[in-house]
Amino acid sequence: MNILYTFIVTGFLFICFCKPAFSQTDANIPLHGITIYIDYPDAPTTVSAIQLDSLINGINYREPGVERTFRKYWYEQSRRNVVFHHDIFFYTAPLPASHYDTVGWQKGITLWKDALEWVITNNPAYNWDALSRDAGGGLRSVMILSSSFAPDGVGGGHGPYWTLSNGALVSRIYGSVLKAPWDTTNNMFMTLHEGGHAVFNLPDTYDTGYDSGGTWFYTLMSGGKNDVEPIGAPFLEQHKWGYRIEPPTGTHTITLRADGDSIIVLRNLHDSLEFFTIEARKQSTIGNSLFPANLGLLIWHSDMKVSTSNTLQDRTPLKHYMHSVVQPDGLFELEKLFPTSGNIGDIFLPGNNLDNATTPDTKWWDSSSSGIDIHSIEFVGSDKIQFTVTVPTPHNDHYPEISQSGWRVISATPFQTGYEPSKAFDGNPDTYYHIPYGNQNPRPHDLVLDLGKPYTINEFYYTANKNNAPPWEGRIKGYKLYLS
Repeated sequence: MNILYTFIVTGFLFICFCKPAFSQTDANIPLHGITIYIDYPDAPTTVSAIQLDSLINGINYREPGVERTFRKYWYEQSRRNVVFHHDIFFYTAPLPASHYDTVGWQKGITLWKDALEWVITNNPAYNWDALSRDAGGGLRSVMILSSSFAPDGVGGGHGPYWTLSNGALVSRIYGSVLKAPWDTTNNMFMTLHEGGHAVFNLPDTYDTGYDSGGTWFYTLMSGGKNDVEPIGAPFLEQHKWGYRIEPPTGTHTITLRADGDSIIVLRNLHDSLEFFTIEARKQSTIGNSLFPANLGLLIWHSDMKVSTSNTLQDRTPLKHYMHSVVQPDGLFELEKLFPTSGNIGDIFLPGNNLDNATTPDTKWWDSSSSGIDIHSIEFVGSDKIQFTVTVPTPHNDHYPEISQSGWRVISATPFQTGYEPSKAFDGNPDTYYHIPYGNQNPRPHDLVLDLGKPYTINEFYYTANKNNAPPWEGRIKGYKLYLS
């Protein structure tokens, strides 16, 4: 039965025969991290302690080239759920930057560990216990800033799995520069982008093979503009930030405020990891300076089963992006061209429709019909967009996703400490089951589960380990599935 719900969403009245919005806003959860600024004998520091604290922890601080601080960006993008504060230290490397560039990043980032140990030695009163931890007990946000584009171009999201001399675990660490070789002023983009990897497990959505356009300047994870792009609707869905409205079966007229707290999620009922998301944006909002329309809808097609993010641009069932921008002009320039830049043909405006028969269409990646129909797009005032969406009745052969809450492990190949079999289905994509490192147990490896009760099963999928540091083996080369 459909029920009429009324929402007050970012300052305007929203009425729809819909499920209540899934929402998480204004939680103001503190996230306490540590930042170390490393300079080199041949590249001394370019920022003062007060300036760096302002860039990281400031609320309304601005300077030429920097529209928002680290703290303010994530506060806004998380829809006021995450409040960062970093303790800041300065460390001078013992050797010139040119030395660390010659050893490669795997060895070069051991300098980062040296800097952490320096903090331990030289600041005995520092309270490491006050720093936020992740689910595995590792420090949640360890950021390295450098005065030079070293070692080896820096980068972020590394998983070194260091245990420091004081017992603190560094499972993830990220590095960047405030001023890369191509920047004329300080630029928060790289710092925020690498933090997106390490702290929030966001993937790159530019094509790391550099032969297609990825998602261009529509998200932090593929952008690069100084005013720093938004994270985008798929990542609001990933972290359950803001109002995420999933309209039920039927036809609904919806109004979204541009760059507000609300997005629409249209999910594949046969596969919860595949979905469309809809958001409204306007060019005048900070971060949208390259958005190619004054006001418009950005529609995304996401498939979280893809483990290679945005390196597969063929737009086929087996080779497609993890997160793609649905481009209403049907030219697919983001997939076909490199280098490329987005244009107004990527944006849904009044007069555009999207359904099973348009190009592009609303079919799922397996070519099955979704039945989703988006039409009647209208601007409402200067910052709102109204549109109509039709959600079809589920197919007769639709089976709901089986809840993992009642599963239990019957048997499994022995596991590495901290990587128990139950972590294969604990609902947290950052944890996983792993046998002891070093191939101490010959393949094949077995995991036997009790689902709790009988089910009809018509599809099986798994989420690959997306670590971009050892252990590398995120995808299963071959497997057999037995049901009884």
